[in-house]
Amino acid sequence: MLSKKYFKTFFGSFIIAVLAICTNVAFAQDSTRNVFFEKINDTESRFFFDQNYYLVDKNCEFKSIERVAKFDKINNHFEGNFVDVAADGRRLLTGSYANGLKDGRFVAYHPNQQIKWEVTFKENKPTGFWNYYYPDGRPLLSVSFHDSTSARIVSLWDERGKLRVKQGNGKYDFRNPIDGYSQYGFSFYSMRGKIKDGVPDGAWQVYFENPQAKQSEYAADETYRDGIFLIGNNYFEDAEYTAPIFSILPYDTFYRADALVFKPCTFDDFAGFTYYLSEYFKAAFQAVRVNTPVNNDFAFEVLVRKDGSARRAKVISELPEEIHNGFQRVVQSIEYFIPSFKDGDYIDDQLTVRGKVLSGADGQLLFQTNRIERKFEQDK
Repeated sequence: MLSKKYFKTFFGSFIIAVLAICTNVAFAQDSTRNVFFEKINDTESRFFFDQNYYLVDKNCEFKSIERVAKFDKINNHFEGNFVDVAADGRRLLTGSYANGLKDGRFVAYHPNQQIKWEVTFKENKPTGFWNYYYPDGRPLLSVSFHDSTSARIVSLWDERGKLRVKQGNGKYDFRNPIDGYSQYGFSFYSMRGKIKDGVPDGAWQVYFENPQAKQSEYAADETYRDGIFLIGNNYFEDAEYTAPIFSILPYDTFYRADALVFKPCTFDDFAGFTYYLSEYFKAAFQAVRVNTPVNNDFAFEVLVRKDGSARRAKVISELPEEIHNGFQRVVQSIEYFIPSFKDGDYIDDQLTVRGKVLSGADGQLLFQTNRIERKFEQDK
């Protein structure tokens, strides 16, 4: 069985912790505010999501999923059957909730309407087999779930139809999309290694990939023993890690819909770049503990070339003395930003990044990037 620690990591990739203040949620009749959902009738509502299941305004260019569902406003959760559809009306996902928990059969669909995967949930947890399929209907992967803390890989077929993992044993090779912003420019990663009795065992390799460009870079190696993660080496960052950071099992961002977290309608938010910056600052100050409480807005300016390279980054807000200089150095260490785009081409631009920094009870600093203003991209 996969360890409880591993199982939590697998499901942790579904649910990304995002600090968000849910304001400006309104029904469609209020045109002055964002519309993340609207009533259809007395029992059903329509919710608007981007492709990663963050709520977005109904008129946002990044809206790609609409969910029709009953919603319990008192308890703030979905209830009963629902259907998710794409912009052209194609089914993407069907399922049901009981008392706000995923319950019953969930089915996801490929664009050609063949079943992509199917699983049964009981009280929010998968049970039995989670089966995946290729777009032509052939089997791809089967994972069994026996209780809330264990999962076992049963079978894996490659694109040619060859059975690579049989009855929990064999060679595993599976590609996952990278969720959110990738600082290295890759859109996928693949996990390759041995499956023994349904769990990873021995040496594993991680590759970053761009399939369309046929790019592949060796990114990391990991070591498992009977499903227990031992150690990993990230070659892009030249660092060891002692907890798994890549999911061996496939994941799907539909889990995020339950949290009802919204994003502003900007490309920086859609691409996950604002969240990436928050995590960058958090990691840089991981070992820092402040002596006095911090609750401050921050802002910095940076010139970003059309190739994304950064120069002349400067903090323009006053922060507490014990972190101001350190924050300036961290800001100057960011080598790449998403470049501005205007009139069909990338341009040089001046960016102003605004956010908030506050300290926890233990003095650790937390960061939230609120928005990125692009001076010349926004000029009309």
